[in-house]
Amino acid sequence: MGRASSKEDARALFHSLRSAYAATPVNLKIIDLYVGFAIFTALIQSLLVSRLFIIPLCEVNDRIRH
Repeated sequence: MGRASSKEDARALFHSLRSAYAATPVNLKIIDLYVGFAIFTALIQSLLVSRLFIIPLCEVNDRIRH
């Protein structure tokens, strides 16, 4: 029973958040889109930088071993 109640609570919370967000002014929604895009871009950049930083380290380790 506890599980069904938590699902209903989650649905009620989601519905409440969605209806509250629908009442948000368009200017704030545009800011939300910008912030979401900035976070997405930062994640992509961090993945690219981590991949580019790992490759030279692997080459250095290979040179040290041989």
